[in-house]
Amino acid sequence: GQSPHPALLSPAGATLVSLHAGHPDAERVRGMLRMLDLELTVKDGLVPALLAEIDCPSGRVVLR
Repeated sequence: GQSPHPALLSPAGATLVSLHAGHPDAERVRGMLRMLDLELTVKDGLVPALLAEIDCPSGRVVLR
């Protein structure tokens, strides 16, 4: 379309600190990722989730 790319309008100063997943069967998910030759930390969790920790000018936030 005609709209500008979101990166051009996003606030500056945010930095990705970490990206990881959580899953009730974390070992099984880690095995699948190894078979696909993908690197992603998968921790035990109550529900499947993808978590991004981001440092922003106003502090660290976690996007789930």
